Order: sequence, then structure tokens, then C-alpha cells
Amino acid sequence: MTIDPTAITGKPAATVASGDLVLVADINDANALKQVTAQSIANLVPGGGKFASVRTTSLDDLAAGDDDGFVMIDTAGSYAVPAVTLGFEITIKNVSVGIVTLTSISNIDGIGSLILNSMDTTKLYSSATTYWIVT
Repeated sequence: MTIDPTAITGKPAATVASGDLVLVADINDANALKQVTAQSIANLVPGGGKFASVRTTSLDDLAAGDDDGFVMIDTAGSYAVPAVTLGFEITIKNVSVGIVTLTSISNIDGIGSLILNSMDTTKLYSSATTYWIVT
């Protein structure tokens, strides 16, 4: 089955929502065309599909009441890691050209802050009293 490429040309841009439908060729079914949700694609991202480009001075928006997450920080500066919740994991990647400093009211691996140089990634795990660096 094929689709004429003009089927998607000239269409207006959209902001993708988790429930939006995407057409894929299923390699496990002879490339049959099937629909999936944008969230099902996001779930392929490490950290449970939470993916955000953060431009604020806090990571609270992602972490408050959420499950595990993956955050790319694209602006150098200081970012507050949210209060610890038992079992919460967050992967943070610095994609800025500068230094990102992660701070916490709890500690991070026994210290109050963690520096990520450009393109560094860290994964933090919460034991309810502290964040531990696991990668």
C-alpha cells in the first residue's frame, strides 16, 4: 500500500498532542499501514516518554507528580531539581554550549549541586531523602 506524497503537502503546521494519530508502516506486519498515537512514539524515549526542552529555572514542571522523565536543557544556567519523591528518576542532558548547574534542597550524591558541561548527561534516582547519580 502506498500513499501519494502530495497527501501531506500544503497542510497547515500543528502542535503535536499525545492523542494525535500518526501513520506508520508496521515492519512486523509486512509494512502494513497502521495508526498509532504520538504518545506511543514518545514512549520510546528513555524515561517513560516524558520529553521536554526546558527553558526555565526549575525542573518542577516536569517532576511535580509525574513519573520518570527525560529533560534536555538548551540554555546554560542554574536549574533546581525538584524535591525528592521516592523512586523518581530523571535523566537530564545539557545540550547548551555552556555549563548547567543542577541544585537541590536535598543533596545530589552527597553534595548540594552537580555541574553538567555541554553535551553531558546524568540520570538521578530519588531515595526519598537524596538524589543519587546512577549514570
